[in-house]
Amino acid sequence: MNLTERLYWNARSYGNATKISKHTIRKIIIFMCIVTPFTNWLIPFIHQMIQDDFIYRYN
Repeated sequence: MNLTERLYWNARSYGNATKISKHTIRKIIIFMCIVTPFTNWLIPFIHQMIQDDFIYRYN
């Protein structure tokens, strides 16, 4: 099995995935906390709550 065949089967066997970095998730949540009332208390806890990236696999 040569390299192109391995890359072909590797790409087909695991399916597709969408990755959202933890920094992006944190920024979105911080923005939502600032915009919505009574959620500013959540901002100091966001770094402890979100430890890993979000990976959504499909196919």
